[in-house]
Amino acid sequence: MIFPGWQALESDTNMIRIEEALPENKTIYWHVKAVSPALDTLASTFWRFRVNSRNTPPSIFNLTLPEYGSISDTLRPYFSWEPSSDEDPQDSLYYELYAGTHIDSMCRLYRGEDNCFHAEEDLKENGRYRWQVAAVDAAGARTFSESSGNFAVNTINEAPPAPRQLTPVNNSYQVTRSPYFSWTPVEDPDPGDMITYRIYYWKDGSTRVYSDFTQDPYFNDRSLMDNSKYNWTVAARDPHGLSAFSDTLTVYIDTELDVAGIRMHSVSTAIIPIRSTPKPGSAIHYRKRRIYVSRYMIFPGNIF
Repeated sequence: MIFPGWQALESDTNMIRIEEALPENKTIYWHVKAVSPALDTLASTFWRFRVNSRNTPPSIFNLTLPEYGSISDTLRPYFSWEPSSDEDPQDSLYYELYAGTHIDSMCRLYRGEDNCFHAEEDLKENGRYRWQVAAVDAAGARTFSESSGNFAVNTINEAPPAPRQLTPVNNSYQVTRSPYFSWTPVEDPDPGDMITYRIYYWKDGSTRVYSDFTQDPYFNDRSLMDNSKYNWTVAARDPHGLSAFSDTLTVYIDTELDVAGIRMHSVSTAIIPIRSTPKPGSAIHYRKRRIYVSRYMIFPGNIF
């Protein structure tokens, strides 16, 4: 007899071969009943066996800790994952944990039967790690976790790098009172830290310093005083208050600087009056300078 779904098979010998395939990875119950011509019966006890004609890989499972996208505050984080299972009778399982800062640098951190592991060696500070676990059965068949994990390590807060100013160029002349200040964007070394910027500017010789906040690597929302010399710098700041400052540069504001009226000696050389708008009757003094013109700035350079 076969369980489930009792099925009687007849034989006139003490053996029989089953022609239909039995279900894989199932337990089969059977016993034998002897029947005489007079229909007298004598039944044996029940026996059972498991069917396993082919190896089945371990079941799929999920990672649990560290959570995806989390930031670890220790260099030796705790890893855990759901247990896997194997349908093959009397099969055994073990796990392999792989981690690395790049998919090409994944290395095995753990091999064992537990579905958890506490790192025994320090991971890299500010490292961004990818990790995955494989369940392996006795026949060597392996099943990886349904998805890979992702986390970062950050145990010490570090200051961001200093930005580098782009425009206006140092000692340049601006023909607008709202010059376009820009600098290189910076990335904080600490995973997850967002950078903000504060630009500082002050009139040359003044002790009053103005500042403005921005999340972008540029600023032009402030009107400066005409015919004035300004100094400016910018600080990159992390969420914990650490900052890094750029160099301090100088910019001249002169909206009356007349480029079109300058008599050009060559493509890059001109005669520029000391005053852009001389008073009637006053003497005009000239000096030879080199003029560079861009969309946002005009600045002189000496002719050697």
